[in-house]
Amino acid sequence: MSAASGTTSAALTATVAIGSNQRHRLRGAPAFAGLFQAGRRLNGAHLQLLASPAERSVGRVGFVIGKKLLAGAVERNYLRRLLR
Repeated sequence: MSAASGTTSAALTATVAIGSNQRHRLRGAPAFAGLFQAGRRLNGAHLQLLASPAERSVGRVGFVIGKKLLAGAVERNYLRRLLR
């Protein structure tokens, strides 16, 4: 267990596996629209987390980076890759 973060390496590995596998990615406008309408929000200094119960046995993850944060598509895509 990491003293600084309080998480185990198994939890971190599971998080990385969900974000990196294409089957576990949230895709499409309807999926994101439903999440924005019905999801619960947790606001942080640099990140807003939206979550809702999984309809499948495995949860999915998706990232939205607004143009106000990063104007260029290259920079937004780079940040998405880093987050995954």
